Amino acid sequence: MNIVTRTWSTALAVATIAVILLQARGARGEDFLKSSPGELVAGHAAIDRQDQCASCHEPDNSVSAAKCLGCHDHQDLKKRIDAGEGFHGSARIKGQPCKVCHQEHRGRRFDLMGWSAIGGPKAFDHKLAGWELKGKHAVTDCTGCHKTVNKQGLRTYLHTERACASCHTKDQPHGAVRPVNLRCDRCHGEAQWKPQKPRLEFDHGDTSQAAMPLAGTHADVACAKCHPRAAFKLARDGGDCTQCHQSPHDGQLFGTRKCQLCHSPALRSMTAVEFDHKKQTGYALVARHAQVGCDSCHTRSLGKQKPQPGCETCHARDNKHAGRFDKVSTACATCHSQRAWTTGFQFNHQDRTGFDLTGKHARATCRDCHRGKSPSEFERFDLKNGCMSCHKHGKAHGGKFKNDQCLTCHAEAGNRKMRTDTAAGSAREAFHGEGSKFPLRGGHATVQCQMCHVNDVYQETPRECGASCHEDSLHKGSLGPECSRCHEPGQWSAVRFDHRTATKWPLEGKHAQVKACEACHPGRRYRGTPTACAASGCHQADDVHQGALGNRCETCHRTDGALVFRHNRDAKFKIDGKHAPLVCAACHKTVAFKPVPSDCSGCHPEPAVHKGRYGTGCAKCHSTASFGDVRAQHDVGDFSLSGAHDQLPCARCHPGGERLRGSGNLCITCHKQDDIHGNALSPRCGDCHTQRAFAPARFDHVTVGCNLMGLHSTLPCADCHRAGNYGAVSPMCASCHRNDALRVRQPDHRTLVDCGSCHNPSAWIPATQLGQQSICR
Repeated sequence: MNIVTRTWSTALAVATIAVILLQARGARGEDFLKSSPGELVAGHAAIDRQDQCASCHEPDNSVSAAKCLGCHDHQDLKKRIDAGEGFHGSARIKGQPCKVCHQEHRGRRFDLMGWSAIGGPKAFDHKLAGWELKGKHAVTDCTGCHKTVNKQGLRTYLHTERACASCHTKDQPHGAVRPVNLRCDRCHGEAQWKPQKPRLEFDHGDTSQAAMPLAGTHADVACAKCHPRAAFKLARDGGDCTQCHQSPHDGQLFGTRKCQLCHSPALRSMTAVEFDHKKQTGYALVARHAQVGCDSCHTRSLGKQKPQPGCETCHARDNKHAGRFDKVSTACATCHSQRAWTTGFQFNHQDRTGFDLTGKHARATCRDCHRGKSPSEFERFDLKNGCMSCHKHGKAHGGKFKNDQCLTCHAEAGNRKMRTDTAAGSAREAFHGEGSKFPLRGGHATVQCQMCHVNDVYQETPRECGASCHEDSLHKGSLGPECSRCHEPGQWSAVRFDHRTATKWPLEGKHAQVKACEACHPGRRYRGTPTACAASGCHQADDVHQGALGNRCETCHRTDGALVFRHNRDAKFKIDGKHAPLVCAACHKTVAFKPVPSDCSGCHPEPAVHKGRYGTGCAKCHSTASFGDVRAQHDVGDFSLSGAHDQLPCARCHPGGERLRGSGNLCITCHKQDDIHGNALSPRCGDCHTQRAFAPARFDHVTVGCNLMGLHSTLPCADCHRAGNYGAVSPMCASCHRNDALRVRQPDHRTLVDCGSCHNPSAWIPATQLGQQSICR
């Protein structure tokens, strides 16, 4: 087959397959329409088309709850199920496929609500919906509460209001009130409207529930007393008392105000009044005014007018001053207060007259200055004349001073106290200022003028203290009449007195630090005071030496407290060595210091080791450096100590402190136990040994007739002188080396005794055959 033929065959096959597929698809679509289970209900009629199947069905033709709840009509239901609310969110229904109860494709008029699956509306357990029906509700038909229908005409049950007012608006007798107040369950139960609950859940004190909180006597009143025919909203809401109470204040000022300003049910009586007069009117009632009844001022004749605040309105008949104070505005309140007429006067003399009452003036009564026989008579004063305008001061100081000079000396009007300020023009500045002849300082500054100027006599007053001011009861005239030589005016301290320039006894050192003169001048007697330290009245009682050292304290002491005594300069006994660092009390057991022995035995008793053999001449052996520093008594004489002996303590040779006598200087006396020679060489150890040490010995073998040769001259003595035998020792080789010879077998030495025939004194080998049998040369 050629290529063209094969191409046409392939195209024809493809076309044939396409036609078959198109026919098959049309057959399946036609089969689907023919196999539909039936019409959808009227509510789903809008999607009853072939292209809308996926709105409810999954690709595998199943129906899922997600498709149902995803529909816009069921969004609110899905939220309730997710929240676990309502019938569909209950444990019995939640999780079940929707089609168990809600079936489709049963025709347009089919009831999709699914009541038949749960036994119908009558058998429905309302508790599963989240609200259990009780009382009357339990027997009420469903349609009595669920009255809405959907677009299919089916009754729906979601979004039904639970509030009582949603059903019982026409049943409630309380009138048109806010919905928040139509919570019937606060007062009524579900079984019946009447009687109401014994304990109401309505709070009259909550402003969100009622406009008028109940308090006091209102709390005990029955509801019907104020709410006739169960009408909650009264004609005039807001707690208007006149709805229940007839006001007795008609035609008066009180009748134009709210009752609550004065009355309160908390007071539990209509006659009890609680009115803040100051806060409500701006006029405070105090004292007697606070005690009078309201109608005493607010009379019925005033009607709705306010009383005038002036006292004259009420107390015109009480005025006893006639026309004396008519020119004074608010005359009564100028002097009298609300507390009482005859007491508590409040007249401000400074503001009203320009004359301030101070000092005794402030304590004086009105009548003390303003003379008169009756309340209508009060003497007037012309203040232009100042103090002397008053009848009390017309002849003060005998007329020596002018009226304008009173306050030059006096601190204030009505006060005899004198001015203490230094302002220009004051008496203090003029007569006793710093530039005056007698400035007032210190204690003088506070002294009243009359204390120095007796009987107001101000001329020729003496400046010295004198008997007129300060009687010299202390010095009794012993220091003369010129107190100012020592004392500064106004203070007792003798600040002007200088001991250095005014006396022959300048105060130095510790004396200058003494602040109180009485320390040296008891009783402040300044004449005849002694200058010697040890004198009575100064340091005689302080002399710890009790007079043992005389009365020249300055020999050892200075006025600054320093001790200048030097033992090596001022005493016969010079101190050095161990004595030098000792404190005085080590030798002087008391601060009397004397008498003290100067020899050693006076302080240091002979030690027991001496056993009384050496007497009191301690200085012969000992020095002040130390008791252990003993002078070398053996450096001279028959037995001079040197070497090791010089380092030994005395007790080593003198046990018990005994002196050695006779042959005590022989070595054998002490070293008998140390003599390795067994006393075979006589007691003259010094012939071979020195005091430095026993070894090496200085013995010369030649002195005993034997000059050691070879190796023998270097050997220790004990190698030949065994067991301490230093006498009768044979010089022959065999006497020491016989045992060495017996051990030799080649050649056999057991029969040989002449060692020197072959060997020499220096070594066994090599044998030199010297032919000498002795080690001595």
